[in-house]
Amino acid sequence: MNAFLARHRTVTVDFPLVSTASGPLDPFYNINTPEELAEARRFAEDMQ
Repeated sequence: MNAFLARHRTVTVDFPLVSTASGPLDPFYNINTPEELAEARRFAEDMQ
């Protein structure tokens, strides 16, 4: 990975957290478990 990054220009991009009734949500929230899926569904409901 470091060799790739050394050969290519990179920039850091900050994405602000999204406010929801369940609390702040990372716009790149990753779902890997049934518990995380349940939490994602709560966030989705809050955003409707």
